[in-house]
Amino acid sequence: MRVIGLGVSCSMDHMSKDSLSFSLQEFVCLDDSSQVAFRSDRGFGISYRPKGRQLQMAESELRHHVSMALLPDEGIVKDAGERLPWHEYCELLERIGISASIEILKNSPYILLFSPEVRRLLDLE
Repeated sequence: MRVIGLGVSCSMDHMSKDSLSFSLQEFVCLDDSSQVAFRSDRGFGISYRPKGRQLQMAESELRHHVSMALLPDEGIVKDAGERLPWHEYCELLERIGISASIEILKNSPYILLFSPEVRRLLDLE
């Protein structure tokens, strides 16, 4: 199977009166139309002040938080300055039997999926 894309799914974990937490699950898209999750240990939290009775957030703001949560860990020299931890991705994929070079991953389309509750938060539904 050949990697034809990468992606991340963003779901809401917890909501309190002044904060939200989100979990992220990263996956690869394969040429047989399947998606295989390879990492789900990332996430982030934000504080907020609801406007009126409804909480809404700009999609661009949430996309920014997701991208910040996926940056390579500090101290990882191999991927310093990169937008994603390409070397780590190759290692994680290899562990589950999927072989892909850094160049293939870098040149693959990248998608961000929002769960239904996140889509409602963004007023996309």
